Amino acid sequence: MKDNQISDFDGGYIITKYTGSEEHVEIPETIDGVAVKVIGKDVFSCDQTIKSITIPDSVTEIDDRAFDRCENLFHVIISDSVEKIGRYAFSSCKGLTNITLPSNITEIDDCAFQSNIKMTSIVIPSSVTKIGDGAFAGCRNLTIVSLSEGITEIQDFVFHKCKKLMKIAIPDSVTYIGKNAFHDCKELISINIPDKVTHIDKEAFYRCDALESITIPASVTHIGERAFWGCNNLAKVNIYVYAERGRLLIEQNAFPENTTINYIEDLITGLSERQFCRPADLLDHDDVKDFEPIFVSKNKETALEYCKLLRNKRADEKGEKEWDLEEWIFSPRENEFEIEYTSETECKITRCNSRASDYVFIGDKINEVNVSGIGNNAFSGCMLLEEVTIFSNNMKFIEKDAFYRCDRLARVDIYADKNNITIDPNAFPEHITVNFISEIRND
Repeated sequence: MKDNQISDFDGGYIITKYTGSEEHVEIPETIDGVAVKVIGKDVFSCDQTIKSITIPDSVTEIDDRAFDRCENLFHVIISDSVEKIGRYAFSSCKGLTNITLPSNITEIDDCAFQSNIKMTSIVIPSSVTKIGDGAFAGCRNLTIVSLSEGITEIQDFVFHKCKKLMKIAIPDSVTYIGKNAFHDCKELISINIPDKVTHIDKEAFYRCDALESITIPASVTHIGERAFWGCNNLAKVNIYVYAERGRLLIEQNAFPENTTINYIEDLITGLSERQFCRPADLLDHDDVKDFEPIFVSKNKETALEYCKLLRNKRADEKGEKEWDLEEWIFSPRENEFEIEYTSETECKITRCNSRASDYVFIGDKINEVNVSGIGNNAFSGCMLLEEVTIFSNNMKFIEKDAFYRCDRLARVDIYADKNNITIDPNAFPEHITVNFISEIRND
């Protein structure tokens, strides 16, 4: 490879331009005794002559668009020394069927292999910690992808329109599945959602027609708009929920209209003090190891019996007498609601933090401030909530989607004058019965 231009880079050379016409190119390891470390931006971009490329041990980085739109490139050998493949580095290489990624690579940047229409499989080494947005988007014949532990995020559009992708195992290390990550993966039969995932973003699995069922672990707190919309064969979704993980927010049209959604209370080996108990030292992991798992239940009798069991064990060990737990376990907790001040004397509820009961009571005041309203999405996704009582002369408004996706909620009783409250038409789902109690309190 003689027809090139170079410049200095970190004690070595970066190739900045190639003007040759060879079909089979070998990047030299050194030029004039100096190591070649980087293949620069756009060096081979749009070269329709090159058919194969060999990258030597000296190179650590393939920069942005280095081989972009080399449509006749079908064979690439990349040394294990390469640590980063840049944005659009091999994008639209339409003749490239497969590529072996170097074992030391840590980063595959945005759209690095986008629209490689003949690529059928890819193995991501365990060294990789980042796969950028759209890295394999539009690889429409990609059928199998192997991901390794260490990746924490499936970025936006990363497998967008990989229409023949049938199999992929998401590593247990993943916590986030991005927007449109698997959009239009029409032959994806099944997908595992690891129990560290907290966020499934907008349209993540949009129009994955072959999906028939999916299980969402209790770690997930947010499912974005149209996340599974258009999955026309998705008959069943199991969503595991439990109180101590907090609220699950499911945005509009996350699932197809005909999909059956089952909410399942998750099995755990203990209950947190935040969930049921006042003293922070009452429960710890050592306590709960000796007990069989139970359902995280907001049923008062079940939860109380379990807490008594734990407390009695601790009391025996310390020579203490039994406590009467019922009053303080189930009494209203501090910070049950998050609020936003609407004036110096009034506030609205913006979020419900309570998971200790299937029943919520909203009174006149919070922290001595009048409760004048319930905000947008304040109770949205409270999956275990069954009944709500609003007992307030101060209530003035209930905003849009205030109780959206409260799928177990059957009844809301409002003790207030209906004429004094403005309720958005979409504040409550259609299945909820809202009762205005005509008797008005005079405090």
